[in-house]
Amino acid sequence: GRVARRALEDARETIAAIVGAKPEQLIFTSGGTESINLALFGFTAKQQPGTIALTGGEHPATVEPCKRLKRSGWKLQTLEVDSDGLLKEQQYESLPWDDLKLATVILAHNETGVIQDVEPLAKMCRERGVPLHLDGVQGVGKIPVDFAKLDVDALSFGAHKFHGPRGIGGLLLRDRRAISPRSFGGHQEAGSRA
Repeated sequence: GRVARRALEDARETIAAIVGAKPEQLIFTSGGTESINLALFGFTAKQQPGTIALTGGEHPATVEPCKRLKRSGWKLQTLEVDSDGLLKEQQYESLPWDDLKLATVILAHNETGVIQDVEPLAKMCRERGVPLHLDGVQGVGKIPVDFAKLDVDALSFGAHKFHGPRGIGGLLLRDRRAISPRSFGGHQEAGSRA
């Protein structure tokens, strides 16, 4: 009981400090895939279908939930990248901002190693009230990742990518109230994940 809860809170504080977050912004998950699913389905659950922006090179953990959302009436907007795999900033102005309800970008690509500069997109998303989620599974633990400095709404990670145990991951959220839970029946993770 009490010892396990204290160990969990110690782990939450340590991990949050490493990634530049507050302990209360961290939701533990079963890995990167669940974290990404929780973010994508959690942000879209409270909204009428609109547009989700994502790069063409996203990991299947992002692509598959987006395909499922597309079958529910959501539109997918592909964010273009240049020949080096970096996001083309000039496209941001022409995104369908009136209909854009979520953007998701892979921070460090699992096959190419490309690390995105998300600051320009994050700035525009914040100005327009569009949540921005980062798949940080390949980045956290390998490159410096500071959630506060990234200025995004959500960031997913998986422990096994940086020598932690399989079956553990996390979702960092600027505001936990921004998503709807996807599992029910318990009060773990402050109601965000039963």
